[in-house]
Amino acid sequence: MRRRLIWSFVFLALGACASFSRSDEAVSWTLHSIDRPLANWQLVAQSDLIVRGSFKLTPDNLSVLSKRSAAYISLPLSISHVYASAGSVGDVGLRYYAAPSGWPTPRYSGPMPHAIEVAADKEAVFFLVQGPDGYYFAGHTPDALVPGTVHFERLVQDEVLKQKSLASRVAKFLEDHKPPLDDRVGEIIGLARRGETQAALDELLGLGQRAVPAMVKRLGDRRTLLQPAVSIHVPGAFEGLSHYRVRDVGDFLMFVLHHGTEVSLGWPDENASAQVRRRYADSWRIWLGYSLRLDA
Repeated sequence: MRRRLIWSFVFLALGACASFSRSDEAVSWTLHSIDRPLANWQLVAQSDLIVRGSFKLTPDNLSVLSKRSAAYISLPLSISHVYASAGSVGDVGLRYYAAPSGWPTPRYSGPMPHAIEVAADKEAVFFLVQGPDGYYFAGHTPDALVPGTVHFERLVQDEVLKQKSLASRVAKFLEDHKPPLDDRVGEIIGLARRGETQAALDELLGLGQRAVPAMVKRLGDRRTLLQPAVSIHVPGAFEGLSHYRVRDVGDFLMFVLHHGTEVSLGWPDENASAQVRRRYADSWRIWLGYSLRLDA
């Protein structure tokens, strides 16, 4: 059953009161819609690095941007403040793909070349993810580059602090409360550990949304998989399938969550650093915490 399943979550209307109780006798595992003061809470959760800074455009960079050439340009950032980081911050080189003529297209929805030209030599807030050869804009959204204002930067700083606390709180909560289908999820992980990763993927997707908390509970599991290769149906892929590799149990579960939910928080690259892997896991904990209203 190599198909992509989208789980239908039970959401309350925005602003409705949650019936959540932290006692073992009356824990509600219903997932609610998320209404945050900072609309792009997800962008904060997805970013390896959030900074205020600026960059300069060289004549060569300007030429590439003006022609919308199909090439990357390098933009060394001058950083004035760090809001969040998934590791130590040294020299930050931002790599930007100067979109070819005719974009935007459905394949790209990040900051456009004109926004890069306008932002040059001005302080802005950058939401970035770390790649093998530098940093890139996070989240596939124009909001990854925002002019710096006192109000917006205060929202970002408050959200970063809130999410850091919430990620820890969710991990502790899942240790203290047994979520639905906890034992079954553990059994299926055992299947993956024995080398039957594809079968485990299909079984986990088949469990549906009730298994989400039990999967998030295990995102810190760094045990390796005998068979790291998995395939899943993705619209537009060759023969309808896309093929991936996941290094360990935690990465595998994030892969399942990404393809089984409507939340695009992703999973780490096979060669990602420990800090980046932890950031990915925390992003899923943050989402679950907000969805269960554990931030109240």
